[in-house]
Amino acid sequence: VRYRFEMYSDNFMGESGLFPLEDLRAAVPPIGESWYQNTSTVDNVLITSKDEECFSDDPCMWAISYQQLLEVKDQAMNIFTDDFESKTMRNINVEIIIPMCQKMKKSYALSKNVEGLKTDVFVSHSWDEPFGAFVDSIKEAFHHKLRKPNLWICAFGLVQGSPKEIKAQLGVGEISLDQSPFVKALKGATTYLVVRNSNTDLCDRIWCICEIMYAKKFDFIPNYTLVAGPNTFADTNNSCLNAQATDLNDKEKILMELLNNHSFVEVDKYIKEFRSFGVSGSAVSEKTAAKIKSTEVV
Repeated sequence: VRYRFEMYSDNFMGESGLFPLEDLRAAVPPIGESWYQNTSTVDNVLITSKDEECFSDDPCMWAISYQQLLEVKDQAMNIFTDDFESKTMRNINVEIIIPMCQKMKKSYALSKNVEGLKTDVFVSHSWDEPFGAFVDSIKEAFHHKLRKPNLWICAFGLVQGSPKEIKAQLGVGEISLDQSPFVKALKGATTYLVVRNSNTDLCDRIWCICEIMYAKKFDFIPNYTLVAGPNTFADTNNSCLNAQATDLNDKEKILMELLNNHSFVEVDKYIKEFRSFGVSGSAVSEKTAAKIKSTEVV
C-alpha cells in the first residue's frame, strides 16, 4: 500500500511523491515537532508516530509469517547447538522472544511487522512442546501449499515479559472472554490449527480447552480445522474441571463462562472427541484434509 504525501516538519520537507507507508511509520518526528499531510487533499490531518498504533491494535494483525517462524527455529538451533531437540517454547521465549519484546516495547510479531500482519491460521498448542517438533508439525501441515499462511501464535502475538505484563494484555478479570486477544484473533482467522505434541496433553490446559470451544462456536470445527502432531494422548480422559492454568484466576474466569453455556459433562465429552481427532502420527488427518480441501489457505 502506498500513499501520495507532502510531508514537512520544522527542518524537513519531503517532495510530493510516493512514500512507502512502512517508511513513514518507521520515521519519528523530532521532539516537539509533528508531521502533517498536505491540506490540499485532506484538511487538518495530523500524522505522528502514534498513527502506527491504529493499524496494530487488532489482535487479528498480530501474526508472524511462515518464513519468520522458520527463521526463529534457525536462530534457536544456533543458540542451542547441543540440545536443541529438548528445548520447548518456554526456552525459545526466554532466549529469543522476551529480549525482542523488551527491546522494542512491543510483541515479537509487531516488532517484525510494523504495520501488523493479518492472521490466516490460528495455532493452538502447548508451551511445553519441543519447539523443533512444533515447527515441523506446522511445516508438515502446509508443505503442499504454494502460499504459506500467516500464523497467530500466542508467544509471538503477545508482549512477553512478567506475569503482570501478560495479565494486563489478557484482561481476563476485567473483560469477557470474547474480548480477549485469543478469541478475537481466532474469530478473525480463516483456519484453526491444533498442534499436538508428545510431551503434554494439549486438552489438559484451560486456555486450549477455551480455544477449542470457541472454535466450535465459530464453526471452525470440523470444516476449517487442521490437526497436526502425534496423538499421544488420544485415549486420555481428563475433565475440564481439572484442567491446568498458569494463573488460577484465568481458570476460574474461563470455566465460569464456559459453564454458563454448557455443563462440564458436555464440555468433557466434546473435548474427549476432539482429543482423538485425526489419525496416528504427525500427519494431518485425511478426513479433515478432505473436508477442508476447498477452503484451506492456498
